[in-house]
Amino acid sequence: MSIPALDALLDPRKLLHPSCPPASALLIDILSKFPSISLLSDRVAILYVMFIVMSWLVCPCAECFDRLPHWAKPIEEQHSRTHNAYVDYIPWPFMRKQFCNRGRALPPLREFFLPYTQRLSVNWASSRRLRLAPHSLRPDANAALAVLTNSPPLS
Repeated sequence: MSIPALDALLDPRKLLHPSCPPASALLIDILSKFPSISLLSDRVAILYVMFIVMSWLVCPCAECFDRLPHWAKPIEEQHSRTHNAYVDYIPWPFMRKQFCNRGRALPPLREFFLPYTQRLSVNWASSRRLRLAPHSLRPDANAALAVLTNSPPLS
């Protein structure tokens, strides 16, 4: 299973490196447009969910579908009604249903997502102390693979 290049969240210069997957670069660039999403834990969680939703949208196969958390799986209205693309990234099925039922008569992306992200949080315990660290459980893992830990930042 591929994952987004989490290390590029810490060093935006890595977005320009040829080893950074284009999908990661795109999503990290989008995420950077929302300054209120500033906690690392929130940025990692949101990037990961955006990545698996985008993976499903690009490749609607069983494997990508199975990666989606139950609350992110597409609802019937997303398949049967024309709707703004950003609706697919809203984490609440009931809200996606309401937006799909309104069709394209929705606020533009900027008018919706800026206020929406000002209150968005994953609410992980001790999230202000979390850091990205290299994943050590799989020695063959991609260098970008990382986990959140309560340890001090790596130097």
